[in-house]
Amino acid sequence: MMTDLGKSDAKPEAPTGGGPFTWREPLIFWPGCLLLGVFVAWGADDASKWVAPLLVFPLCAGAVLGMTLALLLRATQTGNRFAIVVGLAAALCLSTVGQRYFAYRDLLAHSQNVRSDVVEQAKAAFPELADRVPTSAPQTFIEFVKRLAVQERPFLFGMKVQGASAVAVQMLELLIEAFGAALIVLPAMRMPYCSKCRSWRRTTRSLRLDPQALKAAADLCGVESPAHVKTGRCRLINCLGGCAPTGCELHWEDADGNTFFARTWLNRSMRNQISEIMDAAALQNDEEEQIAEDEAEEVS
Repeated sequence: MMTDLGKSDAKPEAPTGGGPFTWREPLIFWPGCLLLGVFVAWGADDASKWVAPLLVFPLCAGAVLGMTLALLLRATQTGNRFAIVVGLAAALCLSTVGQRYFAYRDLLAHSQNVRSDVVEQAKAAFPELADRVPTSAPQTFIEFVKRLAVQERPFLFGMKVQGASAVAVQMLELLIEAFGAALIVLPAMRMPYCSKCRSWRRTTRSLRLDPQALKAAADLCGVESPAHVKTGRCRLINCLGGCAPTGCELHWEDADGNTFFARTWLNRSMRNQISEIMDAAALQNDEEEQIAEDEAEEVS
């Protein structure tokens, strides 16, 4: 069980909002989103030839797209939320349309290897189905999409759908893919961002603390002092430029196995005091590890 103690009353206030709209969004981030959309479409089309479980496959495709977009916005230091949403929408459009376009290209390539007399033999053997047998592969992508709309396709529990029901299933798959991508990108874009140097805040230091050091750090940050601490950890988060304020995240687990989390923001003076606590804890951790190594050598 994770208990979020939220933000403490420590000053300064936490930074809010995303970053400003800059030249990086239209010149780097948006083209990167388009490329990722095409890449995911190609990968999804190739993977669907092996396995494509209904409803689960579009969720996985959306999750892959979301993870790559989250990495892209971190790599390009893009923090403008409007630009991120536009990039997500563009990547989703290219991914969904691209999967069908690559399937269309695969069908064209396959149809060139099929002799037309095979189709004629099928019509002769089953005249009652002659109107359902396509005379040739679709000549355009639009025609291919129209055929998909009327083509019978499997659904849950062995059922099959066709016509309007098939279109509804396809729309459901599009929504599931969008949900899978948004489930990753939207929380990622709400992570702390520095508008001064225009970079994402990330962990700059992480250290395990004993109960006494954790209590000292919690008191300094204005967080309710934890009781019966089993294990604890302190993380400092900051931007690339080291701009104030610095984030401090405390994680700990009590004797009952419950986990707790608290984040606060520190000015330079408070950051220096937290650093001193972590320096002392680091020395103690090194001594404990050295003692453990010595005891292990004696035993061996």
